[in-house]
Amino acid sequence: MPCPTNAPINLSTSGITQQCSSKCNLEYNYGLSSCSVTNKDTYLDIFSYDGNNIINSDMIGQSLTVTGVRLYAPSLNSYNGYKSDAELIITHSGGGKTLYICIPVIYNEKVGLSAKWFSQIIPFLVGLEKDDSNTINVSNFTLNDVIPKAPFTIYENGTFDFGGCAEDNVIILFHKNVAINMKTSDYRALTKIIVPASYAPTQTPPKNLQINNAGTISGPGKKSGGARGKSMTCTPINNPDGTSITGSKKSWVPDGVDGGKDKAEYYAYVLYYGYGRFILITIAAMIIVGLLGYLFYYAFKKNTGGAGGGASAGGGAGVGGGAGAGGNN
Repeated sequence: MPCPTNAPINLSTSGITQQCSSKCNLEYNYGLSSCSVTNKDTYLDIFSYDGNNIINSDMIGQSLTVTGVRLYAPSLNSYNGYKSDAELIITHSGGGKTLYICIPVIYNEKVGLSAKWFSQIIPFLVGLEKDDSNTINVSNFTLNDVIPKAPFTIYENGTFDFGGCAEDNVIILFHKNVAINMKTSDYRALTKIIVPASYAPTQTPPKNLQINNAGTISGPGKKSGGARGKSMTCTPINNPDGTSITGSKKSWVPDGVDGGKDKAEYYAYVLYYGYGRFILITIAAMIIVGLLGYLFYYAFKKNTGGAGGGASAGGGAGVGGGAGAGGNN
């Protein structure tokens, strides 16, 4: 008996105003993995989670392990009534519950981590028949590279007909305006490997959709949080001399600084108690050091000149004495 399902859906950018305030967190940091791909006719089953692939989310209430990665073309979900070129759906399971992450894909020539991720797979799948598998030699291959750093929408109790039938499953959806990229050549190759799935999206968006504006903006290894604001710590600001700045009008600013004496007093105060005082002290110290240096230089030069003159005089006396002695003989 197939699972009851209420997905895929049509995700609209308007009409979803409920901000998630609790149980909004998604913390992921997927490890490096090998890769093997099986052609399931309507999607590629990408086995790329044999590394450390555990996420934490209070939406489910426990740690979850990746149990499936599917690539559809075109997407299962619709966005403002239109499908995206492709869609990657990562399934996580634990404790009998499932969390799906739905990521829209568009093809273009942009260079990025997601484009490189797909380029390590798709070119090596050309000619892969239905139910055939291929193991691919990949390098630095991680699901971190295909998670948008963006807000996401939370669909509580949302479930596909795969990955488990629990009523309290959760679907996380990124909108098409933050879609990841795939090279045009890879997209064309993909559409020759698989055929479109026959899912019909729910046209009326569910009422229990919530937005997490923090989303995955922080990236791998960081909590996404919810709509609750961060607390702030206020630190008192004191005068440079340690006294507190008090008063309803800030006593350190004189009343009536429109001009004249009051304005001069105000700027003098700021200059003295602000950084200006330290600048003046530094300039004064440099001047004093310069004057002392000049005085030492002048005194040293004077002493050196006096000593040279005394030596010359002594030499002259000696010569004169010698001449006198010769005359007496």
